[in-house]
Amino acid sequence: MPIEIENNPLVMTARLIVFFLCTFGNTFVVLFILRSKTLRRENFNILLVQLSISDIFLGIGNGMRGVQFLIIDSSQAQTNIECALIGIPIVIGSYLSEINMFLIAVDRLACVMAPVFFRFHMTQKVFAVGRFTFAQLLAMFLVGLQFVGMDGNQHPPVCNALYTWQPAYKDFYLYGTSCIDIVSLCSYGVILLVFRQNKKETTGKQRQFYCVVFFVVVAFIIFWMIPKLTFLAHLLLQSKSVAMQISAVLVGYLEGVNGIANVCIFVATNQEARRLVLRRKTVTTAVEKSRQQTFTVDPYVFRMHLNDSSARHMFRSLSSTPATRHRSFSPSASPPRPSASLPLSVPETFAGPTLPPATTLRFPTKEKETPLAVKVAFGVRLGSYDEAVRHFAKNPLIRATFLEVEDKSAGCLAFNCDGSILACNNAKHNSISIGQLDYSSNLIKQFRDAKGHESLVPSIDFHPENKYRFVSCGTGDRMVCVWDVREKEVATRIYLNNDSKLWRSKWTPSGQQILVADQFDSLTLIDPRKPIPLKVGDMMGDCRDICIEPGGKYVFTGAHKGRVDVYSIAELKHMTTIKAHPDHSYCSSIAITSDGSTMAVGSSDSICSLWKLDQFMCTRTIGRLDYNVTSVAFSHCDNLLAIGAEDHFIDIAYQKTAERVAEVQLAGGCPALAWHPSAYLLAYSTESDLKAMPVRIYGYGRIDEDEA
Repeated sequence: MPIEIENNPLVMTARLIVFFLCTFGNTFVVLFILRSKTLRRENFNILLVQLSISDIFLGIGNGMRGVQFLIIDSSQAQTNIECALIGIPIVIGSYLSEINMFLIAVDRLACVMAPVFFRFHMTQKVFAVGRFTFAQLLAMFLVGLQFVGMDGNQHPPVCNALYTWQPAYKDFYLYGTSCIDIVSLCSYGVILLVFRQNKKETTGKQRQFYCVVFFVVVAFIIFWMIPKLTFLAHLLLQSKSVAMQISAVLVGYLEGVNGIANVCIFVATNQEARRLVLRRKTVTTAVEKSRQQTFTVDPYVFRMHLNDSSARHMFRSLSSTPATRHRSFSPSASPPRPSASLPLSVPETFAGPTLPPATTLRFPTKEKETPLAVKVAFGVRLGSYDEAVRHFAKNPLIRATFLEVEDKSAGCLAFNCDGSILACNNAKHNSISIGQLDYSSNLIKQFRDAKGHESLVPSIDFHPENKYRFVSCGTGDRMVCVWDVREKEVATRIYLNNDSKLWRSKWTPSGQQILVADQFDSLTLIDPRKPIPLKVGDMMGDCRDICIEPGGKYVFTGAHKGRVDVYSIAELKHMTTIKAHPDHSYCSSIAITSDGSTMAVGSSDSICSLWKLDQFMCTRTIGRLDYNVTSVAFSHCDNLLAIGAEDHFIDIAYQKTAERVAEVQLAGGCPALAWHPSAYLLAYSTESDLKAMPVRIYGYGRIDEDEA
């Protein structure tokens, strides 16, 4: 009976189908992950590569079994050695699958239970390579044990590796792997419980991993554990029925089916893989078009032929009545002139990008896009966590700004002191895009592209009192520029003879001086009215970010080895060092509340720590991110903390408890973000290739029909 089942043409054909699908599918998964720098740096994806390699072995094993009964004469009996050699791919794949499922369970359990310890290992490539090598060597060692004590000249009843093993090795394999399966399932159960208890502390990236793991485990149970435990039950009962023979065949066959299921799960849960499989990498299909939202934009938004205008009074005549609020103008119609009693002057010759009438713009909508008609809650102050959650539940909308910034080039953002102007750098043109907030439509509309630097602009900071002035610095040109948004040219240029690239420039709270930090060596204090720096001081190490406390006496700099160095501004001398994060990380972003009581430090270990500055004591940590933290910012009330990272979301936390208030889903990483100084509007930039306008604003509310 066993021979008849194995020689059945349907069984052999099914094995060959499994061979092609499992082998080529998992080869695709391995190559897809390894060719992507973003995917292969994630330790969890390396485990998926290991699992795919084990599935490749299982597919090859099924192919060899299928070809074996087509080519080899079934009347010619094979020896134990020959059958064991033929079955090596399936046995290796089986052991590797067991080991990798156990490692995935330990990986996710460590991520949930000990995130700081686990993230340390995530940054170590040696750890990932060592774990991969350990799994391969252990599997080969266990496969080699099957030849110990084997009678090589004996002929098994079926040319199956299972029938060539010694009883002790067979028991070791069946009982040992079953115990590993049970331990793995218990680990997944603990992960699920912890995950459900810590929903507020879990990131979208982690939820995606848990979703993948959940489906992998379900497939593992259906196609792997149930057939194996069924066969084990037959062995314990010493059954010799047809059902036992069928279960023995299904154990090897369904292992390959499980490998196919893993490929389907990976493709279904990975957007890039799904596009590649469906051949939609460069062609826009009807499905993608249906996911886009059409915006009809009035040319008046882009052509601002104005003499005197301001953000607060622009388009006042448009919004005087509901009937005219959303009207469109023809090219020949002259737009109504706004009030001319405002100080911000835009030259009459200036015009934004020229668009034909009623131009239709399309923005991909992986992030939540919104209609044009939205509202902003000005003057609101959130005093509790529940109020914050309710506020963003009512105001969850995202708006694109019309700043002329290319993809992946907005690395710094800044609002002015009253929130009427937003500026961001344009890395591709070494310029600064400046936009005004129109309070009638709540749109950010660009009115100037400030050009004066000859290299990348890594820092922009507005004057604490003068809403028209801001300072910027260039990395390669060693130049500090003071701008007035009402003027086309740079108001003041100051050249520094620093050996390193300039990295940050900040106004002091008094607005009289500018503090400049280069990337490695020194701090420089500048009076913009004088061409020579007031004072130059040495830094203890490199500088990733700086933040001046509201009193104006000290500046905090983020550095490598998890350090935050504190310097006095008056003398530019090092005062103390805060050991904020582990040695393997660097502090990439710093923010301090307006009252100077709390400091947030974002680090490359994906942790954001909160510190009481009167005691230099860490009170809380936020560990909901998986990748490097790139930017942190407090809201105007100091109760909300926005954290941007290389993850595809922004985490907004209530700083007094570190609980999550909201999560802004992105299509890429977030290199920069900034809160509006008087409203709960969060401006941020994204690194997505899909975004026509990478600078966006989160926190708008819908306009009800009776308000429209």
